[in-house]
Amino acid sequence: MTLSASALATVINEKTQQGASAGNHRKLTPYVSASFKPLSSEEFRIRFFYKDIFRLPNFNDLYYGEVGNIDLRPENTRQYNIGVTYNRAISEFLPYLSVTIDAYYNKVSDKIIATPTKDIFVWSMTNLGKVEIKGVDVTGNIVLQPMEKLRINLSGNYTYQRALDVTDPVNEPQKRTYKHQIAYTPRVSGSGQAGIETPWINFSYALLFSGKRYTQGENISTNRLDGYSDHSLSASRDFKIRNINTSLSLEVLNLLDKNYEIIKNFPMPGRSVRATLKVTY
Repeated sequence: MTLSASALATVINEKTQQGASAGNHRKLTPYVSASFKPLSSEEFRIRFFYKDIFRLPNFNDLYYGEVGNIDLRPENTRQYNIGVTYNRAISEFLPYLSVTIDAYYNKVSDKIIATPTKDIFVWSMTNLGKVEIKGVDVTGNIVLQPMEKLRINLSGNYTYQRALDVTDPVNEPQKRTYKHQIAYTPRVSGSGQAGIETPWINFSYALLFSGKRYTQGENISTNRLDGYSDHSLSASRDFKIRNINTSLSLEVLNLLDKNYEIIKNFPMPGRSVRATLKVTY
């Protein structure tokens, strides 16, 4: 078993030449973790950590144009995480296998988020009272070696997350977001990658997907933003020209030419092709 603990002291003294300052901050944040390997013959570990995080608003959050808000309070988070990790080399054909599963619970106060103010083009930073986040992350990696000069890499991750606004509605009778998923946070999301490596050329495929989200704190149909998936393909090759390292890649982005939005009313580009030449002296 491995145990570790630490504490981080943060001291911020802030001054401005013009206008009001966001003020000074001092905070001591602890961290405790433990790792246990129940089987000496297997790379299987059980992990746990507790962390108290103190996140200050950055410069843009506080002072940038109409976006900034000098009244922002620091975001405080208490994180609890338990997880397992398993790694193994099974055979020459399957030289690497890795699986990681984590379950977590975060209790956040004064969460810093961006919300539209005048219209969808003008956003500002604000604090969201209290948020509770419960979730599970699953990650897997596999390496296949069917031939000496052929290597296949497969990886993926999946996240299920409930991030709920639990700000006490007692003082806000009109509040309609209590225990609703916070804005622009999907319950399900993930990604996947597949790559083929050869001495001559490398190929890769990537998938990114997200479930439905809500553009405001109130989870109603008019605020709903549909889920999406994005696929891309690429081919690349590294070679030398007179002892100069050169890399050439060709990518097809949004392969299926899907129309989707990550932010409401800001559609992402359709299918596109990108070529990149990198030269290293």
